[in-house]
Amino acid sequence: MVVRESEDGHVWPAVEVGLLGALWLRVDGVEVAVPGERRRALLALLTVAGRHGMGIGRLVDALWGDDLPREPIAALHNLVSRLRRHLGRHADLLERRPDGYRLRVSVVDVTIVRDLLASAADTPDPAERLRLTVRARELWRGEPLGEFAGIPDLDTERVALEDLHNRLADTHVEALVECRDPSATATARAGVASAPLRESSARLLIRALAADGRVGDAMAVAMNFREQLRERTGLDPSPALASLEQRVAAGSEYGQAETNPGPGVTSRRRPAPPAGPLVGRERERAEIIRLLSAHRVVTLTGTGGVGKTSLALDVAADPAVFPGNAVVVVNLAAVARADRVLPSVVSTLGLEVGVGASVDAIARAVDGSLLLVLDNCEHVLSSCRELVAAIVELAPAVRILATSRVVLSLSAEYVLRLQPLTFPTRVDDVDAVARQPAVRAFVEHALRRNPDFAVSSRELTDLVDVVRRVDGLPLGIELAARQAAVMPMSAVARMLDGALDLATGTGADDQRRLTLRSSIDMSFRRLSVVDQAVLAALAPFPGGVSLRTFESVALSVEAEVVGAAGIGTRGDGGLDPVETLHRLIDSSLLVADASGGRYRLLHLIRTHLLDHLDRAGVLAAAEDRFLDECVATVRDIGDEWLGVAEFEANERLHAEMDNLRSARDLALARGRVDVLVAITTSLSLISTWRNLNELWTWAVESARSAWLDGHPDRAEMLSAAAEAARLVGEFDLAVDFATSALRPDASGAPPDPDAPALVGARAARAAVAHFRGDFAVAVREWTRCGTHPSLGSAFLASAALAASYSGDSSGAARLLAEARSTLDPSAGPSQHAFLDYVHGELLSAHDPSSALALYERAHERAAGVGATFIVGVARVGAAACLVRVGDVARAAEAYVVLLGAWRDSGQPTQLWTTARDAAALLRVRGRIDVADLLVECADLDPAAAFDTRRGAADRAFGDLVHADNTVHADTEVVLDRAMRELREIRESTSSDDRGSSAAR
Repeated sequence: MVVRESEDGHVWPAVEVGLLGALWLRVDGVEVAVPGERRRALLALLTVAGRHGMGIGRLVDALWGDDLPREPIAALHNLVSRLRRHLGRHADLLERRPDGYRLRVSVVDVTIVRDLLASAADTPDPAERLRLTVRARELWRGEPLGEFAGIPDLDTERVALEDLHNRLADTHVEALVECRDPSATATARAGVASAPLRESSARLLIRALAADGRVGDAMAVAMNFREQLRERTGLDPSPALASLEQRVAAGSEYGQAETNPGPGVTSRRRPAPPAGPLVGRERERAEIIRLLSAHRVVTLTGTGGVGKTSLALDVAADPAVFPGNAVVVVNLAAVARADRVLPSVVSTLGLEVGVGASVDAIARAVDGSLLLVLDNCEHVLSSCRELVAAIVELAPAVRILATSRVVLSLSAEYVLRLQPLTFPTRVDDVDAVARQPAVRAFVEHALRRNPDFAVSSRELTDLVDVVRRVDGLPLGIELAARQAAVMPMSAVARMLDGALDLATGTGADDQRRLTLRSSIDMSFRRLSVVDQAVLAALAPFPGGVSLRTFESVALSVEAEVVGAAGIGTRGDGGLDPVETLHRLIDSSLLVADASGGRYRLLHLIRTHLLDHLDRAGVLAAAEDRFLDECVATVRDIGDEWLGVAEFEANERLHAEMDNLRSARDLALARGRVDVLVAITTSLSLISTWRNLNELWTWAVESARSAWLDGHPDRAEMLSAAAEAARLVGEFDLAVDFATSALRPDASGAPPDPDAPALVGARAARAAVAHFRGDFAVAVREWTRCGTHPSLGSAFLASAALAASYSGDSSGAARLLAEARSTLDPSAGPSQHAFLDYVHGELLSAHDPSSALALYERAHERAAGVGATFIVGVARVGAAACLVRVGDVARAAEAYVVLLGAWRDSGQPTQLWTTARDAAALLRVRGRIDVADLLVECADLDPAAAFDTRRGAADRAFGDLVHADNTVHADTEVVLDRAMRELREIRESTSSDDRGSSAAR
């Protein structure tokens, strides 16, 4: 603690903060005013965060929410600087840390109250307890953190402080009752009045009345509470109330403390907290405490190494958690057999029961206000389940916190699944990397072994790779951090090829001296033979599986195993993959994303299972099943996106990309040409409107492969590649592929040029002609594509667009009307959106307001199903209309976003079309130089579309002018400058508008 000694010898804490009422700050004993809502909120946040501090991202989110300033990091730094000024000569106590800020507060009133309450819980003397609670209550000045409503972190803390206040009130009333204080009844009655449905307050009032000899009044309070609770919530009171009523009625209740442990429970201190750092578990820790307050049994579950034991011990060791309860931890990791569970519990608790006592007898002996932690239940699950069930029934004052890789499956159980620590996926933002829990945990562990440990900026990539490859598992992070304390991060990353075999522990006898492999294998071996086979079959899927794929794999594998081994199935003789799914999730080996409907293996578990398949000689078979499932998936997606299930198909496509990447690489290595063909042809049409550059590249690469010659699907593959090539701006290549697709095959038989499978070839020809200004060819080819059974309307709308650009407005209107009349009402939303976009293009020149409405509807429909291409072109059209209607600020903002998006998605044709529109706005606003540079860059790129505003002669002249010249300016530099100047136009226009409004 930092303190200051005054001239008269009085010692003042350097910095004191009060949270229990209106926020106050004292520096060297003098109260300092802290103005400003955000400054006060920052002080509260850092005080609540304590010695761990708070990350920059979390602070920004808490202080600004959705209303972010233009430069949020700079705004935060400015706010911190202002708060530092209030600390005077102790400004250095507000420290900048790698992941954020920390305020080293000397004294916090909340901490004093918690310490006083813990001391009161530890003392058997009721008079001393009363003295301590009186002191604590004096510090409570009003509603804590009330001025910060709406800030999530402080709202959570306020709930915790309300719980602290309730526990303090209970402890105070209980001390009054035990001291026979005449104010006990009135104080208890005030507590019931403030919280009429809080059972602990009602029980204390009953005890106070009973201690006064007012048995009838006490029983009336119990009856009234029971009736109110039923009437207002439909719930019954806990068994503890019935037990208290019996004691009062029998005349045996004279103020005995309810918080004493049962008669057989050994009196003991709190268990020691975990030895290592506990990082990134603040929310889970608070959730455990909340759940234990509301539920008798809470099971903390998760895969091996995720930190269940550490978190449970941290909760159990905190004197502020259930301060009136005894807390006992039973370490079941040391119990080898199920029949040793009960003796271990008896000996740990010091219960006075006979040898061989039944589980019911043990449960009754445990009864009393106790938090019982059963750690590592998974290998003795049946015995733990039996014990917990008996305690729930026979020991109403006992709460149980269990840790287990497998849930207990009891009706009274509340399950909290502990996930690995989150880790960064990018390294471009150093602050973002540093505040991720997995990185913070790594640094904390490394510092414990090497106080000088630090990560340089060039080592960030290796560090992120390390925490990613151990899946953010705290055990894996600890193992890797041990190595980082003695070697460079690059060496640690190389060592992770054997990450499963890294060991922890301090000696040969240390129970924690185990490897990640052995930890995973212990869980795997506890599964049934069928469940082991199903789980292992999921290993080749790096992106996880959908429920549909899981059911397919499970049914196939279960049938194989059952048939080969002759083992039994469910009682009705059938297989139930959903039950298998539940068992694997409950074993903590399979991770469920219920909202997204995906199920995946952690990287380390997947690696272990791939090794298992390889050793068993069945890896190739598992990989073949994986490839077959990927083929089935892409065919489903290719069919479903065309109709009302387009949203689900789009979601599934993006979720399956990791699997498809792996499948493509594996198919190339294994010669599975059928897989490559299925991926390319099934996803060709859906990818056209979805900026999936990767799929387009795959199609082009496949079209250039030697294996395609003579293949029966050669024409369809080339057709898909033609569309892909034109999407990436390779117009000549697109025409070559399209021409090849429509040539006779090796047998000399000409393909049907109007076959739906070859629509990509004709559509590519049309698009290239359109972008090169040959609108007549574009209209002819797209009209011919209009016979396609699923996308004919979209191709007719494209023909309408080409006709309008050629000046044939009546032809364009006719084609669009035909497109609308032939569009199936059940077609996917993206097709409806595309027709809205084309309609907007036809109206934009003479009716920009109506066009804007159509663009906005197209945007909304397309965005809802992930059709990002249509979103982009609709926004381009809308931006041009915004200029026409005088909304320059919104137009400039739209062009900034669009230029960046087209550049990032690798679509040069759309990029330069947008750039030319943006150049027109820049020119109108006097930014001539950058406008000319933008147009010049567009003219020099062969992927740019024909500029209808300049005409063919101007474009040809421009090509001649630049034929012998080098590029006048770097494209990236020009785009960056253009976006910067568009931002300036947006800001200046917005300022002018605000000024005009103020003047009005």
